[in-house]
Amino acid sequence: MKVAMYLTCIVFLSQMPKKRITGSCTGSCWYANKMIITSFNDARLSDTIVDVYRVVDGENIVFEFNNKIEYGSETNTETFLFEVKDGIESFEIKDKEILKTNCLYYTLGGAGMDFPDSSDFHISKGSLIGKKQPDGIWQVKVDVIVEKRKVSFEHVFKQCQ
Repeated sequence: MKVAMYLTCIVFLSQMPKKRITGSCTGSCWYANKMIITSFNDARLSDTIVDVYRVVDGENIVFEFNNKIEYGSETNTETFLFEVKDGIESFEIKDKEILKTNCLYYTLGGAGMDFPDSSDFHISKGSLIGKKQPDGIWQVKVDVIVEKRKVSFEHVFKQCQ
């Protein structure tokens, strides 16, 4: 039974868009003139809706944070994305206002795969704070609750190449 489930996962993931699995750039960065498109796929795996996102041309700034987490011999990748209006020099977005940022978080990897469910696209508790530096680098602090999991980090984002 476990082997069949893992094979189903492998086949399913091999058909997912590459963006969904690997992220879009090495490390973490921000994109100019982009936006996040999210959609809910009808495919179900263990009663979890598989969410798909794409970063496409738009009029916003998109921040993408990718982080590898090691658990013994296994490695998971966590991805956190959100968008803000272009042309701003700073932002402080709290609680339900986060819904307007298309914010999403998920982890993938290791022996088990932790797919996001529909609530991961509806992060509405916490804060996103950022300030653009004169050299174009953004200093961002994230402190949100995703379901019952606290996601908190500070990161310097350079522009994606």
